[in-house]
Amino acid sequence: MDNMLGKIVTLLCKIMESALGELVGGPIFDLLEKISSPSGKLWLSECNKFLRKEATWLVNILHIDRSQTFDPSKFIGVGWEIIEAEQDTRSLTLTEVDLTKVEFKTCLKEGEINIIDEERLKRHKENGDICLDAGVFLELWQEKNHKTLNWIRETFGIKYICFFGTPLQHPRGRRSVLYVGWYGRRWNWYYNWLGHRFGSSSPSAVLASNLELKVI
Repeated sequence: MDNMLGKIVTLLCKIMESALGELVGGPIFDLLEKISSPSGKLWLSECNKFLRKEATWLVNILHIDRSQTFDPSKFIGVGWEIIEAEQDTRSLTLTEVDLTKVEFKTCLKEGEINIIDEERLKRHKENGDICLDAGVFLELWQEKNHKTLNWIRETFGIKYICFFGTPLQHPRGRRSVLYVGWYGRRWNWYYNWLGHRFGSSSPSAVLASNLELKVI
């Protein structure tokens, strides 16, 4: 939800908590606050499961095979390289990712419609976000029938995911990052130039910096 809607929900929650008391209003306030957060679609999905008496908050783990390495010169083309010094080393240690903990962030500030991706990369670093790397991208892309990507699309409504954990360099010097996108009937991959502007429809896949990680 956008920032204004989040503020409205927060105000309504405070009024409700005041009227109903802390015992009832508190949990309702907490739930509505979560629904108005960036992971709101997941909370709504789980609430709907609860109302249908289905199992909720099932862990969805993506296992990362670190024995296979991402080689951009083979995957994209001759001359492409990983900018090693700018890789997110925290993501590189991951052997599994709990997809219910993944956040999809644009790093847009209030009033911004889009930003240059070099600025987004800078903001991710300032925020301490753990940006998922090319190894995670490769696991998602190679998975049969793109099961996990389809789950993300159906659960969060996300159709475009950038992987800022592995910045790449074009043979002519341009910097970019990998992304996957849903184009009507199928998923495709490509790369974003970091000098281009992107908005709210192209979030990055990240984990919070304080998250306990499952590492090698």
